[in-house]
Amino acid sequence: MIDIGKLIKTGNKEIDTEHIELIESVNKLYTILNTCDVNENLSAKLSNMILHTRKHFAHEEHLMKDLNYPNETKHKNEHEIILNNMRLAIMQCREENDAKLLKSTLKENIESWVLNHIKEMDIPLLQQYDKENN
Repeated sequence: MIDIGKLIKTGNKEIDTEHIELIESVNKLYTILNTCDVNENLSAKLSNMILHTRKHFAHEEHLMKDLNYPNETKHKNEHEIILNNMRLAIMQCREENDAKLLKSTLKENIESWVLNHIKEMDIPLLQQYDKENN
């Protein structure tokens, strides 16, 4: 489980709320993975996590485009990497009917990526956004 208290606040209320929703979605998956094998409930939660992630990334990418953000390509590439990793983990989990594999992937990849991405990518983006809009 990802400790929401470890999330670094960006200072942007909307983005911070989206980050919390994403972490809550991941944490719900952890709970399901601790209590059952791959089933319909897990499939719905996986779909929900992907949906939240895409929505959040689209919001950030809209901000980058509006700002003509110099690190837009790098930031968007980071989004694609995590989405691809999530898709691959989900596909492997379904094909192999192995919830432990998905749990391991979430723990090893998603958790550290989210925390680092906020610190290294989102905060600089939102600092520039604040600078240009205040």
